[in-house]
Amino acid sequence: MTILRATFRTAHPNLQNPWRVQNTTIKAKKLIIEQSQKFGLWLVATLSMAVSAGGLVFLAQSDFHNPGFLVPFALAALGLSLSIGLTASSIAIMGSVDASKGGAAGSLEATGYELGTGLGITLFGVFMSSVFSRAIALPPGLPRDLSQQASKTIGDAYIVANQLSGEQGAAVIEAPLRRRTPFS
Repeated sequence: MTILRATFRTAHPNLQNPWRVQNTTIKAKKLIIEQSQKFGLWLVATLSMAVSAGGLVFLAQSDFHNPGFLVPFALAALGLSLSIGLTASSIAIMGSVDASKGGAAGSLEATGYELGTGLGITLFGVFMSSVFSRAIALPPGLPRDLSQQASKTIGDAYIVANQLSGEQGAAVIEAPLRRRTPFS
């Protein structure tokens, strides 16, 4: 742990004190509020979502085995732009209600964000499971029940691989790496 702290302090000498990070975050939020007042919430939210979409498109086409400088930069831009967009939407929501109803608006806002996050994770998980089951190329000669189980998720593929002999188990573990094409 001491080595990790020393490395972090060496790499980021301005972030030695956690209060500096918090102060930087507060200053960034104030900047977002000022820019929202200057340019309007609609423009700030729209631009932040456009930058987020661009970052996601870039990341979808990136090679994560050799990320270089651009992938971490895209991840940072994505995080920053989403933070700006969520702050702008919070300003819009909280600014549209009376002060006496601020608590109710804040709780609805938080519930909406949590519900959106939960639904997004669920739908993305179902989508990825569907893609995985269609793309995996299992080795021939695998019993049907094991083949069906291995094609459900990566975890199930490892469970099936542990039940098989050495070569066949290794082939099941490597199966997600061998993609089926639409013509195979």
